[in-house]
Amino acid sequence: MQDWNYIHAGCFELTLEVSDDKWPNAAETGVHGRIVSSLDGRPLPGSIVVRDTNYTVRAGKTVADYHRLLAPRDTYEVIATMPGYKSKSTTISLDAGPVTLNFVLDPEVLIKGPEFVDIFCGAHLEVYFVLIVILGFLCLIFKRRMKVNFLKHRQSGGAKGQP
Repeated sequence: MQDWNYIHAGCFELTLEVSDDKWPNAAETGVHGRIVSSLDGRPLPGSIVVRDTNYTVRAGKTVADYHRLLAPRDTYEVIATMPGYKSKSTTISLDAGPVTLNFVLDPEVLIKGPEFVDIFCGAHLEVYFVLIVILGFLCLIFKRRMKVNFLKHRQSGGAKGQP
């Protein structure tokens, strides 16, 4: 804002910083915690929404931690969401101070495809690649041999028909 006002309006502004503490301590936040998968405990970079507020908090990508500032009052309903997972909600009370709230989300049920798909999607893709290259090489040799045999047969058939 200072640069814009100086360049476009000719105004000089000054901002006084009263503290170098940019984020509150975790003990001062309303609710904080992590979002993880129920399958393997892997962090999920989901979202946290507090019902009746107009703000979504995104969990961090590395450890899926979140912090949401809330004023002390009776109760809040906190909802955790992540695409591909079932959302969960719980109600908290901040009367006694900040709350640590970890969410463990279950994946949505997916229809499992045929089992042969699992074979081809496994960790053996290198083996399949080598087999495809070998089959391609064998087809090339077979095609070349057929062409040579065809030419030999044609030449020998043409020689027999002449007097």
